[in-house]
Amino acid sequence: MTVRASRSLSLEPPLVLVGIEKTASVYPALIAAPGFAVNILSDKQEQLARRFATNGIDRFEGVGFTRSSSGYAILDDVLGVLECRRFAMHDGGDHTIILGEVDPTREASATPLLHYRGGDAQTAHSRHARPPEPTPPQRPHATDTAGPTPPQPHPPSHRRR
Repeated sequence: MTVRASRSLSLEPPLVLVGIEKTASVYPALIAAPGFAVNILSDKQEQLARRFATNGIDRFEGVGFTRSSSGYAILDDVLGVLECRRFAMHDGGDHTIILGEVDPTREASATPLLHYRGGDAQTAHSRHARPPEPTPPQRPHATDTAGPTPPQPHPPSHRRR
């Protein structure tokens, strides 16, 4: 399945949380399992995310994967994998929130696939080359001014609302 609600929670112990919709086809298996694996997809794997979000198909057909030592599916060529031991579960309305204690198993260097405002997205960094460094403003030379320099307004992000 593709999980849209997940995030890191704690550094000590290392915890993540995932929200599992109670009507999901894999819900009973996930609730009963002692843990789970999170396959972190790269920005090039949107179709794979869509495949695992589709109901009524064999999601693994034609998809390369191996089994971890705990028996969890680890997809080939993913950005990273978090194997998690179930730490706690909490009711979350139409979802169950599962907390997992993380044992990181592998990572790669790429840009992650993100879900934002109902669709898959990329970070600005993944869409464009690194932005140029901002050029510092030039200060006038003492001979260029006829008097004191007027105060500069604060940038919009520093203004009070």
